[in-house]
Amino acid sequence: MKRLLESWRSKQLDGLSDAELIERSRARDSRAYRVIYDRYSKRVAARVVRMMGDGAHVDDIVQETFVKAYLALDRFDTSRDFAPWLMAIARNLAISAMRARKATIDLSAMRNLRSADVWGQLTAREQLGALQDCLAQLNPETCEAFMLHDIEGLTLAEIADMTDTSLNTIAARVRRARTYLKRLMAEEQGLTVLQGGSR
Repeated sequence: MKRLLESWRSKQLDGLSDAELIERSRARDSRAYRVIYDRYSKRVAARVVRMMGDGAHVDDIVQETFVKAYLALDRFDTSRDFAPWLMAIARNLAISAMRARKATIDLSAMRNLRSADVWGQLTAREQLGALQDCLAQLNPETCEAFMLHDIEGLTLAEIADMTDTSLNTIAARVRRARTYLKRLMAEEQGLTVLQGGSR
C-alpha cells in the first residue's frame, strides 16, 4: 500500500511545472527535486559531453550541477525559464574542469592519422575524440563555440544567445578554432577535415 501511495505521489509531481517543483523543493520536498533531476539530468549530461567529451568526469559535473542548483534555488526567479539557468551552471562547471585538465593533453590520436583516407575510416566517435584532444589546447570558451557550431550544428546566433555572448565574439572564437585545427592538421600530414564558412 505504501509503495502504491508513493508511486501515485510521484506521478502527481511529474505533472507539475518547473516553477511548482521549485517551490516544493524550497520547502524541502526531496521528491520534487528528484523529479527536476529526472527531467533535466540527460540534457545536462549531453551539454557537458558536447563541451568535454564522454568520460567519468561527466557524471561528477552533472551531480555538482544539481547540487549547486539546489543550494541556489532560493535565489532563482521562478518567472524565468529554469532550463537555461541550470545549463549555465553546468557550462560554468564544465569550463572550470576543462581549464583544470588543460595541462594534460594527449595528441596521440591526431599523430596517428597519416592521411585523409585514415581519417575517413575512423568512426564519428573517434573523429570527435581526436578533435577534442586538439581543442583541449584552446581556451574552453573557444572550444565550446567550435563544438556547438561545427560539430553540433548550432548557428552563431543560437550560441551567442545560449552563452550570453556577442555574435561577433562567437564568430571570432569559431574562426580561431578552425585556424588552429587547420594548422595542426596540416602539420600532421596535411589532413583537411574542416570545410564551409560560418552561418
